[in-house]
Amino acid sequence: MEIQYSELPNKNIADFLIVTATEIETQAVLNRFQSICAEGLLHICKDNRKYTAGVFGGYNAVHCQCKNMGTQEV
Repeated sequence: MEIQYSELPNKNIADFLIVTATEIETQAVLNRFQSICAEGLLHICKDNRKYTAGVFGGYNAVHCQCKNMGTQEV
């Protein structure tokens, strides 16, 4: 389910935030998320960013992936 941040009835929806830098990290985290609502994970859009809300380890959590970050080859 996707929703705009401004449409959230309660802005305090998470116990903590998880931030990842790479797509591999993002997929690893999201694979462990459990649904927060009947429709599945909640995707929240705000300022051209996408956040995912779900249950992680028994706690309500929100995830986002950093822009312009990732692995670097030396």
